[in-house]
Amino acid sequence: TDGYYIMLIVDDCPKDMTQKRSNPLGIDVGIKTYATISNGERCLKVPNPNKTNRNIKKAERKIIALQRVISGKVEKNKRKGGTATDIYQSKNIQKLWVRVRKYMTQLRNIRRDFIKKLCHMLVVKAKPRYITIEDLGTEDMLKQAGHKLADRLQKCNLYYFRTHLTWKCKQYGIELRIADRMFASSKTCSGCGHKKSKLGLRTRTYVCKHCGLTLDRDKNAAINLLRTEKYTLAY
Repeated sequence: TDGYYIMLIVDDCPKDMTQKRSNPLGIDVGIKTYATISNGERCLKVPNPNKTNRNIKKAERKIIALQRVISGKVEKNKRKGGTATDIYQSKNIQKLWVRVRKYMTQLRNIRRDFIKKLCHMLVVKAKPRYITIEDLGTEDMLKQAGHKLADRLQKCNLYYFRTHLTWKCKQYGIELRIADRMFASSKTCSGCGHKKSKLGLRTRTYVCKHCGLTLDRDKNAAINLLRTEKYTLAY
């Protein structure tokens, strides 16, 4: 994409591992709200940039428009005849593909920048004793999801989030706990511990029939992740 990349290597001072730590964090990630963070006292919701960032929406519209132009030129070349190179790799089409790849690179950089800033906030600024997240299993989620849901999951880049958060926690000496994959954080009541048999994706409010707790679904899951005792360490 005619881009230039600069790598800076910084000889940094060793991190002070004896610094005071704050309350631990439980993080529930999703599609509608990217991350719901709980420290046991209050919850913070981080919106999904794919829904709020104007630059992402603009780049996606540009990509769709350019792909339509390319498709039209390919059909026109087919009617003219010629080799496969003449049809699919003409100079005009190649120029358009360069523009498409530039917008795709821009999208990737925006999404990764968001994740890096989020991890910096969770680890460096918050300085928690430990962080607990779900064992996402993104490959299984993509296989089970429909076409539209799978596309939204891929745009969230959840695997990159976990990878970067793991590296950041290791760098600053913070324990990263991965909750057991079978742990039903969304279906379990954070008040009394009762587990529901079913909870649809469209149900955004958790209502417990046993203790009467009424709470946002994501907040309930984040609290359960914070308290869970079934976990493995990320490193």
